[in-house]
Amino acid sequence: MPMFNWETKYAIGHAEVDSQHQDLIAVMNHLYELLTSAPRDVNSQAERIINELALHVSTHFAYEEDLMVRIGYPTEKIAQHAAIHNDMLAKVQSIVAAHRSGDARALEDLLPLLYGEWLIDHICEKDMDFSGYL
Repeated sequence: MPMFNWETKYAIGHAEVDSQHQDLIAVMNHLYELLTSAPRDVNSQAERIINELALHVSTHFAYEEDLMVRIGYPTEKIAQHAAIHNDMLAKVQSIVAAHRSGDARALEDLLPLLYGEWLIDHICEKDMDFSGYL
């Protein structure tokens, strides 16, 4: 059973962005399953999840920022939103780097970041701000 479920309160009203958000929730669930399962080939599973996350995050952030330009979201708000994306990406990259350098507990920091900063704070607050322009 997944730990994180898509809820309608997360929807910003744009089919592609909402689909990408759902994909990222699926990655969070894969990470949760990895962290709570008996250790079996954890490193290769972790690499698969990390690669999946990296692809989704970079693609999603670029798509979202391009969408903001296309819908006429104010330039200063786009810059602020992009700075938040860059900060979150740097945090994810730092955790991934720590994991790849041998810190076995680093991935445990990734899930709270994705849940708290990305799902609760970013989608439910920051992304909702530009949804009014859609």
